[in-house]
Parts: sequence; structure tokens; C-alpha cells
Amino acid sequence: MHHSGQCKFIGLLACAGQYCHRLHTLVLSINPIPSWKPVEFLSQTTEDDCIHLLAMHGVTEDEADNCLHFAFTWLQSAVAIEDDAPCCIFLQGALQVASWLPEASPWPEDMPHIFDPSHTR
Repeated sequence: MHHSGQCKFIGLLACAGQYCHRLHTLVLSINPIPSWKPVEFLSQTTEDDCIHLLAMHGVTEDEADNCLHFAFTWLQSAVAIEDDAPCCIFLQGALQVASWLPEASPWPEDMPHIFDPSHTR
């Protein structure tokens, strides 16, 4: 199992609509029978390979777009622990793109707080 393939896989899922767009660009059809077999990544896994894997495993466009919160959280955790510089750069880029999507990152960077004395004891 190669970690870079896993990073590309999650990075692709973190961008809403990317799976749908690439699926139609590559003229692939989704396998109607979902597969729960584990995914094996090759050493040089490309984003097109990730699209093929998702389609072969029967992942629909809605299912791919429904995992934005998971993918965003995974990217945040991976950036915090990643030691490989090229992989970390890729993760930070994917995280930055995903953070622009309000569906994946619903919280603002700065949360204003207004003190209300009526809530004190």
C-alpha cells in the first residue's frame, strides 16, 4: 500500500464535483454492483487511477460528494502528522482547495464572541 495514492484518493474526494467531472471526462461508467474489497494503490497512482478505482467499486457521484466532511477532516489530520515533504505539500494544497468549499468547511476561521452577562451565574 502506497501512502501517496491514498492521499490523492482523499484529495480528489475533498473537491466537490471533481469525481463527477473526471468520470465524464474519462467516459467511465459506474459499476452497478458496489464492491467492499480493499483498494490497493500502486507506487505511481494518478488521479485518473483513483477515478477508475472509485468507478470499479461502484461509488456513485452523490456518494463521492457526500464524504466532504470526512475527506476534509482526514486531510487536516494527515497534514499534522505527515513527514514526507512532497506529500505534505500536496495535502496542504488539497486542504486549501477544500477549505474554500462551504460544504466541507462550514465554520469561519474567526468566530466572533459577544459576552452576554445574562448567561453568567
